[in-house]
Amino acid sequence: AELLWRRVLTGPNKAIFERLVTAEVQRAVDEEVGVLKALLPATIGTETYKALKAHLARAFIMEFPACVKACYAYCEEAMDTETLLRTRLSEMPSADFEGVLHPIFQQDEWKLIAIGGLLGCIVGICQTVFVFQSDHCESLGAAFGWLITSSSPPSMPPSQL
Repeated sequence: AELLWRRVLTGPNKAIFERLVTAEVQRAVDEEVGVLKALLPATIGTETYKALKAHLARAFIMEFPACVKACYAYCEEAMDTETLLRTRLSEMPSADFEGVLHPIFQQDEWKLIAIGGLLGCIVGICQTVFVFQSDHCESLGAAFGWLITSSSPPSMPPSQL
């Protein structure tokens, strides 16, 4: 609930939320004034009445983030987000589920591919050197043995490889 409210209060649609709240606060003021609504603008002036409603809406918007923290537990219980997500994600076809997860990993996808390629290369070299040890692999073992021993690479003419 906290992340949801943070997104509503500070996210890209913050202006829409503020317009909705402003309209609702102004409607509530008009409703509370009741029968005096016709007399109040005449008494204090129409512009003052509009400014008062705008001020009350701004004050509400300023104070709301501090007050909303008290309702996190209620929001979680009322929305039951965890159960809703679990149910909807389990009902989702695997292709759609992959579509949901793919953007999360997409920014690091190149790292996964690069590391996988590097590890595959190292395993292939180690397999060639240690599993298939024979006379024709000795020069290859000498050439790539430095990977395992952490010493510097040997200087070997290409003809020996």
